[in-house]
Amino acid sequence: EEGEAMDSVSIKCVMLGNSNVGKTCLVSRFLRDVFKPDTAPTIGTAFGVRTVTAVLPTGKKVTHDVGVWDTAGSERYYSMTQQYYKKS
Repeated sequence: EEGEAMDSVSIKCVMLGNSNVGKTCLVSRFLRDVFKPDTAPTIGTAFGVRTVTAVLPTGKKVTHDVGVWDTAGSERYYSMTQQYYKKS
């Protein structure tokens, strides 16, 4: 029904992987609908949020705040990026 309150859910997504595999490009596409194949490597981590609304089969709307952590793929940042996926 119109005017019905929506439920809200928070989601944490952490992008992990080797260097130069496209993690930052995927995050950019999801958050800003932009794809830049010549993106510079991530140093440390980057963070962004996108709110997504889903309609359940019952017709109820649910909003999801999707927080996306983009981690550096370089091995030298490994110990630092571990803290971002501990509670994911």
